[in-house]
Amino acid sequence: PMEATRRQSQLLRTRTDPLPKLAESAAAGYSPAFLEAVDWGLRLIETERPQSLDEWLPRREGAARPRRSGDSESKQTKQAPSPPAIHQSGERKAKWVSGRAAWLMAGLGSLLAIGLVWFATQQDAGQPFTVQVQPADAQVRVLNIGLPYRAGMELAAGSYRVEASAPGYATKVETVAHGTAPTLHRTSLQPLTGTVEIDLRTGRVREWSNSDRNLKAELLPGGNTTSAAYFTRGSHRDDVLRLQGTPSEISRYDALGKEVLSYGYSTVEIDLRTGRVREWSNSDGNLKVRM
Repeated sequence: PMEATRRQSQLLRTRTDPLPKLAESAAAGYSPAFLEAVDWGLRLIETERPQSLDEWLPRREGAARPRRSGDSESKQTKQAPSPPAIHQSGERKAKWVSGRAAWLMAGLGSLLAIGLVWFATQQDAGQPFTVQVQPADAQVRVLNIGLPYRAGMELAAGSYRVEASAPGYATKVETVAHGTAPTLHRTSLQPLTGTVEIDLRTGRVREWSNSDRNLKAELLPGGNTTSAAYFTRGSHRDDVLRLQGTPSEISRYDALGKEVLSYGYSTVEIDLRTGRVREWSNSDGNLKVRM
């Protein structure tokens, strides 16, 4: 049959198996049940194939064996006058030989089908593929196949996109090459980080950086708000918080008399003396701002 790696590659791209179905070819001398049983054994995904010979054999029981020559003649013989004993003996011997030949051909056909199933199983099974992640409770997904990941799963040679994730850690996606030998890929996840700056004199929070979104930080607007759908230069800090919500980062620069509210890569600069917007940078295009 066609190479398993070629079939798998096309299946991933087009969602169709390029291997022709024997049942659709209506091969002479074999029943649809027999051809469908062979097709079943040649399926690409291992969980869709029979898992043992005992499971596969009953599928082909409905396959018609080649008709033995002499069957029709047997019926006619019953209706015709009995020939001399010597001729009856010769006829029985001929039928016996013909029947044995027919059964032999049917047996060879079955062996060929079993061999094809075994060959497909060996070709498509691939090699074990395992990903070890720190922390150990991380979830692993192989993004470019339609099967859930399990340690030691058998995959054909190729490149696989592997995603590892765990609560409290940054998600990691890597491309892992898998060849004709077992693959053991080791990787580790980085903990999410955030910083909080505390004023030593007052013991209170001055600023923070929550780029990994793991801090339970919230900054609510005060009473200096309007109903405007956007903020602009001169808008109060409270209006910015009303429209944009809690910033991902706050940086305070007392010497420069300003505070910077960050929303991703976008920033809003607030005058510390007046509490109003001085300038902004809308790098992420996420600020509700108008000039």
